[in-house]
Amino acid sequence: SSSSSSSGDDNNVVNNKQDHVHKMSVEEMQLREKHHLFAKNATEWLSLHEFDSTGECIAWLRETQHVIWATDLSQEAICLTPDALQQHFGGCSSIPPVPNKKLAIVFGTEAVGCTTEMLEGSDARVYLPLRGWADSLNLSVATALIIHHLFLLDPTLVGDTTPEERTNLRKEWFTKLAKQRILTPTQKRLRNKCLTKIRACQDIEQKVDAFGRDSLQEGQKQKLEQKEEAEATLHRLEHDLEERAWQAVKEFVEHPLEPIGDMRRADEHRVCYVGRNTRKANEESWKDMPATKNAVTTKLSTASFFRDRAIVNNDITTNHKKDENDDR
Repeated sequence: SSSSSSSGDDNNVVNNKQDHVHKMSVEEMQLREKHHLFAKNATEWLSLHEFDSTGECIAWLRETQHVIWATDLSQEAICLTPDALQQHFGGCSSIPPVPNKKLAIVFGTEAVGCTTEMLEGSDARVYLPLRGWADSLNLSVATALIIHHLFLLDPTLVGDTTPEERTNLRKEWFTKLAKQRILTPTQKRLRNKCLTKIRACQDIEQKVDAFGRDSLQEGQKQKLEQKEEAEATLHRLEHDLEERAWQAVKEFVEHPLEPIGDMRRADEHRVCYVGRNTRKANEESWKDMPATKNAVTTKLSTASFFRDRAIVNNDITTNHKKDENDDR
């Protein structure tokens, strides 16, 4: 555990190890709390493009002027070090290790790696320098390490997007984040019910295409008649949700938070990122850890925070207000 005392400077704290640590101001603490809002579920912060074939993927990357590097362990592969990359791309130290910022890194399966088509279609084959006896890594580990390694090779890659690109990403992903929290339990049940009906109707329609409408039972025919209503209800719900979510995050998109410059923090400002039950289950072993002493609810990531900022629309469900109060 740690204790602190003032050192005469309001911006510094002396902890029990006699180390001077920065004391966050009220404004900094509020900014940190807002950052917690976007720090959760990091896997959601990806833009996905799906392709039907490797050739289609390569064609799209060429069209968008990406350089393609395929990860590989053959003798042709280039080690991801400044010297090896600069030697391969021109032998001049003035050439940046990553010569093109529109770079596509391709990872194959853990068993056999990238396909022959992808290897032959790439501009270079690269590999991560490793130590020890293992010659490969788990796919997710390799992906994280190589992306991090590229940022170390060329720090100018960090945040290298246009203001317009950043705004578009914020609008897309902040809205998605809010949508997940704005729906009330009743609306979630209604949404799932509509989706279930629509999927059932799609299965029935496939049967009609294969065997004709006469092959349907009476109950299946009645379900088909409900599809249009289910689609209309789902459309209204999604439209309402989109508008309310945008209203909730509009301020963050138009006036984004400043990035965190220093990830370290004094013990007095550390928080625990686990649920109440998990904290309780580990209460004895975690009792002296700084983060568990500041177990508070992050208000700016709760459902009620988003709903309070959103435009309330009662057209979809009559129990909307009641559900919001219950959720609080």
